[in-house]
Amino acid sequence: MRITLRKGLFSPFFLLFVFSVKIHGQITTSGSAYVWSTASSWTPSGVPSGTSTVTVNNPLTLDQDLIISTGAYTFNNDVTDQPGGSSYNLTNLNAGGSLTIASGTTTIGGITSIGGNTAFSLTVKSGAALVLGTLGSTSNNFIIGDKVNITIEQGATLIVYGNTVNSDSNGTFTVNGLFQVYGNYSTNNGNIVISGTTGQFYTTGSMTTQGSSNIYGSGNDCTTNCSGTSLECGTGGNAYTATITPQNQTICSGDTPSTLTFTTNSPSPTYQWEYSLSSGGTYTAISGATSNTYSPSSLTVTTWYRVKYTSSASSCGTKYSAPVPVYVSGVSVGQSLAGQSTCGGNFGPISVTAIGSSLSYQWYSNNTASNSGGTSISGAISNVYTPSSSTAGTKYYYCVINSSCGIPVTTAVSGAFVVNLNTVTAASSSPNLCVNTLMSSIAHNTTGATGIGTVTGLPLGLNASWSANVITISGTPTESGTFNYNVPLTGGCGNISATGTIIVNSLPVITTQPTNQLECEGNSVKFKVVASGSGLTYTWKYKRLTDVSFITLTGSESNTSYPSTGEIKIDNVSSTQYPDGTQFQVVVSNGSCSVTSNTVTLSVNEITNVSGGTNVTQCYGTNYLYTVTTSYPANVVSYQWKKSVTSGVWNVVNDGGAYSGATTATLSITGGTPAESAEYRVFVTLHSSGADCNVASYTRTRKITFLPQLTTPVTTIIQPTCSVNTGTVTVTVQSATDTYSFDNGVNYQASNVKSGLAVGSYNVIIKNIAGCVSSATNCQILSEISTWDGTTWINGDPDANRKIVFQQNFNSNSNLEGCSCQVTNGANVVINGTHSLKVTDEVNVASGSLTFENNASLVQINDAAINTGIINYKRFTTPIRRFDFTYWSSPVIGQTLKNLSPNTLSDKYYGYNPNTGWVIYYNGAGTMQPGNGYSIRAPQTFSITDPQVDADPVFIGVPNNGVINLSLGVNKLYLLGNPYPSAIDADLFLDINSTVLEGTLYFWTHNTAPLITTAGTANLNYSSNDYAAYNRTGIVSTATKAVSGGYVPSGKIAAGQGFFALSSAAGGSLIFNNSMRVNGGDYGVNNSQFFKINTNEKLSSKSQIERNRVWLNLTNKEGAFKQILVGYLKGATNDYDAGFDGSILKMNQEVEFYTVNQGLHLAIQGRALPFDEKDTVILGYQSVNKGKYQISINQTDGILDSQDVFLEDSYLNVTHNLKKEPYLFTTEKGTFNDRFVLRYTDKNTEISSLDKNVSVAVDADDIKLSSSSAVISKVSVYNVLGQLIYQDDAIDLRDYLIQNLHIAHQVLVVKVVLANEKTDTVKIVY
Repeated sequence: MRITLRKGLFSPFFLLFVFSVKIHGQITTSGSAYVWSTASSWTPSGVPSGTSTVTVNNPLTLDQDLIISTGAYTFNNDVTDQPGGSSYNLTNLNAGGSLTIASGTTTIGGITSIGGNTAFSLTVKSGAALVLGTLGSTSNNFIIGDKVNITIEQGATLIVYGNTVNSDSNGTFTVNGLFQVYGNYSTNNGNIVISGTTGQFYTTGSMTTQGSSNIYGSGNDCTTNCSGTSLECGTGGNAYTATITPQNQTICSGDTPSTLTFTTNSPSPTYQWEYSLSSGGTYTAISGATSNTYSPSSLTVTTWYRVKYTSSASSCGTKYSAPVPVYVSGVSVGQSLAGQSTCGGNFGPISVTAIGSSLSYQWYSNNTASNSGGTSISGAISNVYTPSSSTAGTKYYYCVINSSCGIPVTTAVSGAFVVNLNTVTAASSSPNLCVNTLMSSIAHNTTGATGIGTVTGLPLGLNASWSANVITISGTPTESGTFNYNVPLTGGCGNISATGTIIVNSLPVITTQPTNQLECEGNSVKFKVVASGSGLTYTWKYKRLTDVSFITLTGSESNTSYPSTGEIKIDNVSSTQYPDGTQFQVVVSNGSCSVTSNTVTLSVNEITNVSGGTNVTQCYGTNYLYTVTTSYPANVVSYQWKKSVTSGVWNVVNDGGAYSGATTATLSITGGTPAESAEYRVFVTLHSSGADCNVASYTRTRKITFLPQLTTPVTTIIQPTCSVNTGTVTVTVQSATDTYSFDNGVNYQASNVKSGLAVGSYNVIIKNIAGCVSSATNCQILSEISTWDGTTWINGDPDANRKIVFQQNFNSNSNLEGCSCQVTNGANVVINGTHSLKVTDEVNVASGSLTFENNASLVQINDAAINTGIINYKRFTTPIRRFDFTYWSSPVIGQTLKNLSPNTLSDKYYGYNPNTGWVIYYNGAGTMQPGNGYSIRAPQTFSITDPQVDADPVFIGVPNNGVINLSLGVNKLYLLGNPYPSAIDADLFLDINSTVLEGTLYFWTHNTAPLITTAGTANLNYSSNDYAAYNRTGIVSTATKAVSGGYVPSGKIAAGQGFFALSSAAGGSLIFNNSMRVNGGDYGVNNSQFFKINTNEKLSSKSQIERNRVWLNLTNKEGAFKQILVGYLKGATNDYDAGFDGSILKMNQEVEFYTVNQGLHLAIQGRALPFDEKDTVILGYQSVNKGKYQISINQTDGILDSQDVFLEDSYLNVTHNLKKEPYLFTTEKGTFNDRFVLRYTDKNTEISSLDKNVSVAVDADDIKLSSSSAVISKVSVYNVLGQLIYQDDAIDLRDYLIQNLHIAHQVLVVKVVLANEKTDTVKIVY
């Protein structure tokens, strides 16, 4: 079905028609009372049939004809078709239902037929629109059959592009609104009635009638050959004409349309041109446009024009021409992007429509519901695209449209396109158990399926079942083996099975038991068991003579290994872990089943002693010897000495060279060298109960080191720094008795560290205690300056201890830190926007330039450092309009207001005098002083309506650094500003100035454009809604997200940022210093919050102390907004506390809302802990207008998240729970500080019925009262202002009727007193 989205052409409406609905991914069902109530589903599910009662409350896209038969369809939102068809039958011939276009726009792009043999009703309600055909069409696009009742209500619109044929001889066609035909109108026994006061019927072509057809308008009858557009006056069949040319135009945004010409042949006409942003909308007179031509100014949105004219002709009176559009190309985009889902099928197409020339399209897909960051779809370059359904998952789509105007337009993101396939998870477990043992259940989670098929692969005793999307496998297996099971899913989409493995083990059987072992000290023994079974594991245990029971070996013990299945190897027998007499046994298990072997014993022959020190050092060329003794010398067969070097291999020592006695009990080493440095053991062969065995001195290893000639020194160098300009060399110690030379052997010292070394080359030599010297190691002491030569850093990368010198151009790719910074040799240095340059001391731009891009930071530590040379510090504004102001503060010395914003109007540069208010600096002549704030309006070249970023401001001068003091008077408002080229910590700023400032900062957001309707002294005034307040208690935000920021202060005040603050009752010297300055942080975020306020922020960036807070909003339907904050937190008292309490900032405010404490009006009030639910807070407000307002909770935190919050209205004696709903009230203009109290307990009972046996109901203009218990004694009726409307003190009835109140519809409070003295109070809507 072709339904065209034309939000740009016919704003504010879209149109739809003719449908036999099929929405992909849904099942067509029949039923009654269908409601399209969400963005993605019908209620009830499925798509309604033509006999259903259907209500469409959200935008809806259709893909084929909808044929209404007996159903009643109501469209409360835009309904659009998809491209593809050209002929549409709104009803069948026997249709007896109805279609009501109640709101939004319905659009049909082709031919639409309606009516037939049975009465059918089509109604276009006031404010809605119906558009048929396509611009420029000459076809018969609206064919009206018999027995159709068509009503175009006053304020409604029916537009036909093409011709209209009316054959409705037995129905009615009543036009009380606008009926516009861009083509011919002809009748075939069809009538049309035009209302004499509000109806308008226009054609651009001929108008003919046949048979008994008539056109009625204001009592005039136009019967044949009628032409023109105004049929409400004239004589006979010749109505006067009234047309505008050209009939339509298409221009680019910002261009000026061609002149419009109005032509009429009525006598003595007068003219008044009018415009509207939609064809059927409200038209506004254009001042001064009273001739027959009008030349519109440049446009950025599609606009409709018409002429209100009079004539001296009889009965003509005041008439209106047919409206003509001027379309803005590419700006207005229609779209048909409803989501779809499928199970193995295909998706229907989605589409967009735009007005303009040279249109091009590119579609994008995305994994999230966003119209940015998607992937371009190759070949998807028309206005229609059919999404792929080949892959399971969810995708979203959007289109970017370009035109000859050069302004790309991105559509909204589509609904979700979902490809559904069955899924099943892996098994929750893979059991490995013994046969005939109850198995823990296995689970597989499924989606899409409705059951399972035939299961295969399970062992006997187990079964599978499916319930609530879960497959469960359970039971007791009665056979062993490995089982790979398969459980197929049934229903849903795809062939998917749940699979897994179950291992069922039989009990293991030991076929060979381990045996006792006799071995020599230090050797290895093996104990082995042989068992049968599958999946077996072996757990060995041991018990020494001193142990109470067997100890399980975990596999991490020393001297223990497992060379093969069922075998354990014990190394270094006779060790402390495995001494003589140790017993062993093994537990054989197959995972769930186990058996234990016989117990066996280890017996050991061992060495008792080896003479000599365990670790000795000998000088090069000296002598040494070792002697071994054994526990059973008579059993000794032979001796063999061995040594081990660093490789860990034990080599036989043979007599010769330095060795003698290698096969005796004593080994002698004569004239030892480093070659004899080793660990020594003796291996002894002894007789045992079996074959001879060997023991070795594993636990009595003897180590000897013969000093070598010294090795080349290993050194560590500490290079010079900014604070210490000499270097230090540290030599790795080879021997504690060595001495060291740092001048090539001229002098030696005991310390291995030499400090105070100047830049140069040094040769380091070691001399040991024997006087031997090493070869030399050369050490280079480098300069403490890191110099950039255009390619690399000479002398190493910069760090906090090194001075940074730029001699060539540099562009940062990360943060830099140094002790100071210098730019020389004409180098151009750029610190990019997410980076920080942090230096301890001064910055010196001696030659060249140092530029900080937007959001970059220059952080300095030393307050006393003196900067020289000029930097360029760039600062972008947030999006602003021409009449928006930005609060600035200069981070450099000598910056003038004019140079910062040269294109600002000459009298729009301001400072702020705390005594007199705003001060104008004409032509921006003022020099910006450190720590002061200034207000500068946007450049005169900026748009009045469309906000844009001003990327031109650059601060040029020596960067401010160190302590900056400002003298503040007592209790005055000051416009201050961050004086540094880096962000400062707002909390630290408030802490340091706690005695000087009242404690609250106010940030200007210019959230709304200045309006002539806002109270103030200027022609255009801002609302104080645009100030966000920040202190220790929390934040009070603006009404909505600010155009130029809109985020709650993060606790970091960006470079160049100005803000308001109140001085304290003491005043004094305000301090800025370097301790407040902070790095840019990750991606420069700390210095990027320029005019940014976050309305969802609950806590400041400081420590997460206990806070229990409630934010309250005072609003009305006209856009008034004021927010207050009451918080219970550590450090606050119930008296006035600077830093915790913040006064309201009165700046031309239409309405004020505040708490009252000690006579002060506070936007933020901090109160003491612990929280007391009996606490009360007085609320006050001021209003310059009488009217209706509401008080509501914006958000809570801490204890107040779960605590009821009540508002007491002392005027109405009402206590209302704000947690349930906002409180609505009506007020006179003035100041009211005694009406409302914030409390946390219910003082009275909230307005409601106190007795379920008493009912109050409104029936038309009557109020019915009934009591099923006691009789009614008295009744009183009040309005919301507390004024008595009605009273009867003598009733004595159970049922009572109040009639003829003669008041407007409003909210009333009814008080009922029963004979038993019970009182009920009920709020009703009359």
